Amino acid sequence: MGQSLPPAGDEWEAVTFPGQLPIDHSVELTEVYGLSSPSAADTSSEAPPAEPAPEDLVQLIQDLNQCNDALLLRVTELEEALERSQVALQAEIERTQTPPGGLPVGTTPGPVQQQIAQLLSELDIANDGLRRTTIHNETLQAELESSQQRVAQLERECTLLQQRFGEKNTALHQAEETCRDLKARLHRQQRYTLQFKAALEKCLNMTPAAGPAPNSTMVQGQLLSPTVLEDASQPVTMPRSQQIQPWSAGQGTVTDNPSLTHLLRGLRSASPSSVPAPAPALPEHLPALELSEAIAPEPLPTVSTPPLPLADPTP
Repeated sequence: MGQSLPPAGDEWEAVTFPGQLPIDHSVELTEVYGLSSPSAADTSSEAPPAEPAPEDLVQLIQDLNQCNDALLLRVTELEEALERSQVALQAEIERTQTPPGGLPVGTTPGPVQQQIAQLLSELDIANDGLRRTTIHNETLQAELESSQQRVAQLERECTLLQQRFGEKNTALHQAEETCRDLKARLHRQQRYTLQFKAALEKCLNMTPAAGPAPNSTMVQGQLLSPTVLEDASQPVTMPRSQQIQPWSAGQGTVTDNPSLTHLLRGLRSASPSSVPAPAPALPEHLPALELSEAIAPEPLPTVSTPPLPLADPTP
């Protein structure tokens, strides 16, 4: 607070201490309150010294304090202004010494240049990282597109496989239905065949209830009668179908019946003039029965042969 202004040049300057009035102000106060300097007192030695009143002294002290406060405030303002001026002067000097767009002349790289170089290196590293990231992103984008195409292809293949599976499943169900139908037809045909076999065996093994057994001539005459020949001349229409295997090995017993074989041989040895029309020759062995959907589902009636008439054994 008691600092003085810096000297201007080599001249001496009066220093004002705290609580002390400047010289000019003390002269003014002396003139105001009637105080005289020692020189003035010598000149006016004739006048007696007058003591100031206490009230005047108190007022003087108050005025001096106010002046001191004002001076201290002014000193503070001047110091702040001096600091601002020095800062502005230093900045102006640096600005005038530094060329535009370049580093200061005659200066070595300092912290600012090092920081700039570091920032440039970091910028290059960031650019390299950005370039690598861009390349990686493009690669991932290409892989994503390829994966999407592969997924679409797999979806199409899955749709085709599902469609084919549905077709195969439908065909399998149809085949199962056909197989069940064929099995049912086979069982039904076997049942009809067994019935036909039983009726045929009954017809072949049936003998007259009374009387001697007819000889071959009587059987031949009976078979060659017009009614029998007319019935035999009418062929039985059997639709062709897939041939099935015999269900048992006992079928040969029917075809190997000696009575039927003897009867067939007698029919072959008969003269053609004694019959009105040629009878169809029966094979020695009956062919295997064939499946047919045209066979009536009702069971075959039992065939009963009428009793053969007795004939004279002598021709």
